[in-house]
Amino acid sequence: TAIPQLAVSEVTADNNPPTEQPPPASPSQLAPAGPAGPKVLFRAACDAIRKDDFNMLRSTLEQMEASSHPLSRSQAAKLVETAAVDMLNAPVLKKLTRYLDKTHRDFGDWTLLRWEYRAGDTVVYNNLLHNVVVRTYKAAVKAEDDDEAMELHKGGIAVVRLICERRPTAVVDFQSREAAATPLEVLLEEGDTEMDDWLGGLMKAVAPLIWLRSAPGWKGHQRALAICEQLSAHPAMAESLGIEPEGWMMRGSLLHAILDDH
Repeated sequence: TAIPQLAVSEVTADNNPPTEQPPPASPSQLAPAGPAGPKVLFRAACDAIRKDDFNMLRSTLEQMEASSHPLSRSQAAKLVETAAVDMLNAPVLKKLTRYLDKTHRDFGDWTLLRWEYRAGDTVVYNNLLHNVVVRTYKAAVKAEDDDEAMELHKGGIAVVRLICERRPTAVVDFQSREAAATPLEVLLEEGDTEMDDWLGGLMKAVAPLIWLRSAPGWKGHQRALAICEQLSAHPAMAESLGIEPEGWMMRGSLLHAILDDH
C-alpha cells in the first residue's frame, strides 16, 4: 500500500517556521490486519462467554478450528470453567458443551477435562463441582440484595444440575489428591453457625444420595454426616473452623432429613 504524502506547509512571508506535522504512517500501520493469533482468539472466546454471547463464541471457536492451533483440552477446560464457575451461566455452558461433544469427542466427558488419571486410582480427583458450589454460595452471600442473591443461587443450582445430569458420580469426586473432600464436605465449612437458605439449598443439590442410590452414594452421605456429628461433639475443634457446635448440628439435621427421605 502506498504511503500517503503529507502536504508541506508553505513558509509565510515573515519567515515563521512551518507548523510541525505528524510523521507519516508506517506501512505496518496501513497494512490490513492478518488473521488473529491463537492467544487472541482464545481470549475472545472467554470474553464471549463473559458477555453471554454464544454466537460470538461459536464463531471464534470455528476460527480456532480453521487455524493451525485448534482448541486444546486445557483450553476447553478453561472455557467450561469460565461458563460454569466464573459466570454461573447454565444456558451458555449447555450450548458450549454440546459444541464440544460434537466437535471434540476425543476430549471425552466435559466434566472431567481437568482430571488426570493415574494407575491405581479408585476415586476421581476433579474439583469442577466443588468450585461451582463454593462460588455460588459466596456470590449469593455477597449480593447487594435478595433478588440478586436468588438469581445467582438459581444460576449456580442450574449449573450443578447440568454437571450431575451428565455425570452423577461428580457428587463423590474428591477435590484434589491433597484434599480428599467431596463437594458436600467442602460446603459444610462455608457460612457461619446460623446456616442460611443458600447453604442449605446447595447442600441438598450435591448430597450424594440425591444422585446416587448406590454404595458410593451411601458412603459419601455417611462421610458428611460423620463429620457433622464429630464436630458437634467437640466444641474446640468445631470453633477452630469458625462454626459453633450448634451449626454442625444444624448441618447434620439437614443430612439426616435427606437420609430419612431415601
